[in-house]
Amino acid sequence: MMVKTITNALLLTSLLLAGCTADETTDANAGRSPMELTTPLTIESASLDAELMTRATSSTITSGSIGVFLSGADYVAVNNSQYTNGGSGWSPAGAGINLGAKDAQVCAYYPWVSTYNYSTAIPLTSQVYDAAKDLSYAVNQTKNGTSSSASAIAFNMVKAYARLKIQFKRADYPGTCVVSKVTLKNLLPNATLNITNGAYSASTGTLGSELVRTVNVTVGTGSTATVWADYLLVPCRPAETGMVVSLVVDGKPMTTTVPWSGGYSPAAGAYVAITLTIKGTNLGGISVTKEDWPSATDGGEHTPLPVP
Repeated sequence: MMVKTITNALLLTSLLLAGCTADETTDANAGRSPMELTTPLTIESASLDAELMTRATSSTITSGSIGVFLSGADYVAVNNSQYTNGGSGWSPAGAGINLGAKDAQVCAYYPWVSTYNYSTAIPLTSQVYDAAKDLSYAVNQTKNGTSSSASAIAFNMVKAYARLKIQFKRADYPGTCVVSKVTLKNLLPNATLNITNGAYSASTGTLGSELVRTVNVTVGTGSTATVWADYLLVPCRPAETGMVVSLVVDGKPMTTTVPWSGGYSPAAGAYVAITLTIKGTNLGGISVTKEDWPSATDGGEHTPLPVP
């Protein structure tokens, strides 16, 4: 009688399993919210990689906050989860992210901004340099929570922007040499960045676009360049023949074009210095160089001409 009872139970179990679809017999975590899962995502480290065309070494981020995104067919997406480092490691500002047995895709950016809620469209704007806007990011990594080691993640971040330094040098200029305005043209004013894969929404500058800065810089005599401002630029190939730089010097306009072919195109992670030499009849040669971020090297000289 006991044998018959066990046999009937096994038969019933077999029939129940046979009636299940493949989807119904997959991992129990499928379709559950990450917050219901049991293995927390832990951030092992976040660092900034060496910048483009430099010998710099990566630096570990030990303060501030990063934004983390999770996606995957078996997960409810988590957008812009804030993790903060107070000096002793990374901790979620809220509930954080939990992982199940299925693979998820995880990416991140730094520094954290409360409104960046779409990993496929992080906004970028060409602007005067601001450290708080100097975005870095790490593309998708595949992670799951099947073991404590698998849930730990390291974000090796790269720069999203190009950085440009403008500096002035005076040569044979008879006037006071006060620069009151600087305008950069033909660059890309805005774009979005997909941090899941590092793709930008646009790659070519906008003809006639202007990034205008009102300044008050007196360029003294001598060979030492006067450095006055840095920019964060959306990476692009400038429109038409290249980036146009226009100055107002002692109330008079001067302009030059820095060609993109063999000259200058804003490249992500590259820090470039452009020297404008102001002469009595025109602006001297322009130079373009690349150096470690945040110290730009000399890249040659360009000569903006007086505007008729």
